[in-house]
Amino acid sequence: MHVQIRGDRPAPEDLKEHVSRHLYFALSRFSGRIDWVHVALKDENGPRGGLDKTCRVAVHLPRLQPVLVTESASNWFEASARAAERAGRAVARALDRTRDHHQAPAA
Repeated sequence: MHVQIRGDRPAPEDLKEHVSRHLYFALSRFSGRIDWVHVALKDENGPRGGLDKTCRVAVHLPRLQPVLVTESASNWFEASARAAERAGRAVARALDRTRDHHQAPAA
């Protein structure tokens, strides 16, 4: 599972480690089914402050639509932790839907 983290400006190493750790924890059970994960960090309001730190996570699964999650918070650590948790649940749902869809009907 390849994780790419981008932002308005370069992310500090501690933030990159935090994001990677949370994504690994949330998605590791699906790592064989995930091509790559793209994380975009954006400061919506700039220096004005507020709930403006946004973390967008795109999880790319082979032969499926990407799973997209967006979370906002007052800091990137909180936003990324929530986004990783939601991404894990969303990937589980997406894979369950494909499994349910491809199961043979009972005779």
